[in-house]
Amino acid sequence: MLEDDLRALAGKDPATSLDGLEKDIWRNVESHARSARAANAIAVWQVAVIAVVLVTGVAGGSIASHAQFRTSSPLDAFSPGIDLAPSTRLLGNHP
Repeated sequence: MLEDDLRALAGKDPATSLDGLEKDIWRNVESHARSARAANAIAVWQVAVIAVVLVTGVAGGSIASHAQFRTSSPLDAFSPGIDLAPSTRLLGNHP
């Protein structure tokens, strides 16, 4: 492994120019930093959108449940105040 890499490196032309190496490295570093900043900005927007959706869903569900509770009939199957429930009839808490 390492020996193979060293042999391959030894077989290369020693006159290879390294003039642009530092510039290429700094360009890659800047590119990675730019993409990291973009990813952070996207993450902030994603959290903000999730928070808005969560608040809207909770508020909408609360409003809908209160509207349903006010308009439910005592004879509805899922009415919270139903007197014909088996548990109410079995426990003797009926009028």
